Amino acid sequence: MKTLSSFIATLVIGTLGVAVVAQQTTPPTFRSGVSLVTVDVTVLDRDGKPVPGLTADDIEIKLNGKVQPVRALAYVQAAATPVAPVPDAPRAVAAVPPAPSPIAAPSASAPRHTISNAGAGSSRALAPAAAPPPAVVAAPPAESRVFILLVDDLSFAPMRGKAMFNAATRFLDRIPPSDLVGFTTTSGVGAVNPTRDRALLRTALSKVVGAFNDPRGIGKTGAAAPGKAGAATMDQPLGISESIDIERGDDSLLKDVITRECYNGDRSQTNGISVAAMMIEVPCAAEVSRDARRVAALSRQNKGRQIDGVLSVINAMKIAGGIRHLVLLTEGLPVSREVNDLTPLVKAAALAGVQLSVLLEEPDISLTDEGRRQQDAGVVPQADTGMSRRRRDDDMLLVNGAQTLTDMLGGTFYRVIGNADPSFDRVIVASSAVYRLGVELPAGAAPGKEFTVTASVKRPGVTAKANKLAMVAPPENAAAPTAAIKPTATDANGNPIDPSKIATGSTLATTGSIDDVLKAALNSSVNTGDVPIRMGATLRRSTNVAGQVDVSVNIVIPASVKGPITTFIGLIDSTNALRSNRRVLDPSPGADYAVPFLFPLPTGDYRIRFVASDTTGAVGTIDLPVHAALSTFGEFTSSDVLTWVVDSANRAQLFAIEDVPAGADTLNASIELYPKGDMPGESPTIRWTLLKDGEANPIAEDETPARPAATLMRADVEFPFAALPAGMYTVRAELIVNDKVAGTRAAIVRKR
Repeated sequence: MKTLSSFIATLVIGTLGVAVVAQQTTPPTFRSGVSLVTVDVTVLDRDGKPVPGLTADDIEIKLNGKVQPVRALAYVQAAATPVAPVPDAPRAVAAVPPAPSPIAAPSASAPRHTISNAGAGSSRALAPAAAPPPAVVAAPPAESRVFILLVDDLSFAPMRGKAMFNAATRFLDRIPPSDLVGFTTTSGVGAVNPTRDRALLRTALSKVVGAFNDPRGIGKTGAAAPGKAGAATMDQPLGISESIDIERGDDSLLKDVITRECYNGDRSQTNGISVAAMMIEVPCAAEVSRDARRVAALSRQNKGRQIDGVLSVINAMKIAGGIRHLVLLTEGLPVSREVNDLTPLVKAAALAGVQLSVLLEEPDISLTDEGRRQQDAGVVPQADTGMSRRRRDDDMLLVNGAQTLTDMLGGTFYRVIGNADPSFDRVIVASSAVYRLGVELPAGAAPGKEFTVTASVKRPGVTAKANKLAMVAPPENAAAPTAAIKPTATDANGNPIDPSKIATGSTLATTGSIDDVLKAALNSSVNTGDVPIRMGATLRRSTNVAGQVDVSVNIVIPASVKGPITTFIGLIDSTNALRSNRRVLDPSPGADYAVPFLFPLPTGDYRIRFVASDTTGAVGTIDLPVHAALSTFGEFTSSDVLTWVVDSANRAQLFAIEDVPAGADTLNASIELYPKGDMPGESPTIRWTLLKDGEANPIAEDETPARPAATLMRADVEFPFAALPAGMYTVRAELIVNDKVAGTRAAIVRKR
């Protein structure tokens, strides 16, 4: 095996910008007359220390519940002594993308719309053969470690986590000098390539700020039941856990919440009244239901970003040599019954052979509930709204989600109470060794087959931890052929391209995997249309960082495209800096491929570039210019018109693409108003109109007040949609002041 000093390779993790350093090896493999699958098992004693000296007979492995023989075993230890200093690998530098053309700010009344790459021209790429997975390695007695310190900033509130981050800084100084350490965040902000330069890592850690966008801040401010208490104030928001359960269809819980929010907690007023009746008779009840779905949808969106951030890091760690250990600092993950959301992480960790340690700080527990602070005249304030219980339920949901993630990936969970230093010390010790086993496969196991894994040790007082999944490696393939894109037709702005100019310096030719082809396309100004792509985006103000805008992007590829589809999305700012992220889309029978992204951005001009390749090697690319700035809306600034539906599973789906998700009986729209100064004393009125394309007469109209929340006002509307014919429609929101239109925003939607 070559040494680390002989060769260092780097791989950029998409938006995270982290490079994982790997040894160039020609590894030996487990040799046997039977087929084997690699399973990594960490065995710890009661003090959290690795247990050496075990044999194949001491460890029991079950695949799909059946005990399978362990045919090979290697005890892989971290190098105990420092190695000679090795220069760090140079940071990977992406090719400079073309300068984006000036992007004009949209007019205040211009409707947001969807773009597509239809007609962008054809550009075929040869389908490269699938690269073989890393061989099963019989590891040497001692190997260096690669730590990746991943801060799940999407789970930390802006003012939380400082003690944990300070402890992580001290952790860096206790990691042996021979080990490489990289750093990144789940949001992709502030990344450092694996390095031995601890000062560089300390600087990056000192800049970490929580980026959790708390969906509970939306609150409920609708009209109360007649003669009853006023609506809930912003200090009593709906809980995440209860909102998720309501979205799942728990009508009993919904009735309890409506009683709390709309009837001052007086159950005598709701006994014998059905939820359906309350939803019709009391506007407050319908608002509670909508707010719960919105809280659940935003929580689910943030969870998806957290999972994507962890997945990107695990995938990139595949190429690392030695012991690969991911240290995740988090405040939790809202996973309860949706454990299938974690399956991509389980698969990736099984293939990458990555160890995991998760550190979670004990949540603050409040036993107080200040009740309502604003009430209607003559109404006794609701003394206990259950706020402290909702906070505890939410904390339990987040903690249990982090524990579930840890268990499914065969990692170690550390619940930090007080000083985090001892937990970080245990991570260093526990990650110092792993048993790498060659486990016999059941007869006839096909390449690509997955098995559930259970690991145990036949000794008292020890604990075995392993990933819950093992995957049979596909057969080795020949080297991938040269793949090439021959760009034609149009550039990113839709202008014709002179083929002779393409031939002189613009050809996107590469040798290797389709990833290389797509990275080249990501850095090109050429748009291609062999894979049809549609893209849309909406803007709203960030609730975490002053001056920032949240850009929600939806991308749709039709179900007719043969998958799985490999994609890259790139964000290009006005200085031509490029951040990118890789994602593989698996097909679902009859369903289009849908890709959501959320970019929290400072005000400015950006270009979002998306590239995709199907299984035939066809490549599609598309550009979406984005002016990340809120538009003036009368005396306010405002979000775009946000459109959403409630799906068949009773979940709220926000969408930026103009196609209304199938099966929607009603179309919901919202607009957020942001005061430029103090909150106005009187709620402004929003006039909503639904128009069919090409027709002047409205299909439906409504007027709703913009309800105040903590730092914004929001107006919502619901239009019947099931009976409308296929076609394009405009949802228009007008701000009415003194019976005059003071501002207009609109969104285009399409019913197929």
